[in-house]
Amino acid sequence: MTEDAIASFEEAKKLEPGNADISYNLGLVYLKVGNKAAALDAFKKVIEISPKSNAAASSMKYIENLLK
Repeated sequence: MTEDAIASFEEAKKLEPGNADISYNLGLVYLKVGNKAAALDAFKKVIEISPKSNAAASSMKYIENLLK
């Protein structure tokens, strides 16, 4: 099921590369499957796309925890 979610979010990201919510949710799924590097990349993308959003603030917290 999570593999399907990753594939869906990756496809959605190609269609809407500027959508921070897609990258945020992709990061969450990658965290769930234990792919910390991919999660980190996805959360960094959220901050790049929408630096002042709530998703960016949450992403920063995830990044801080991943880098500990």
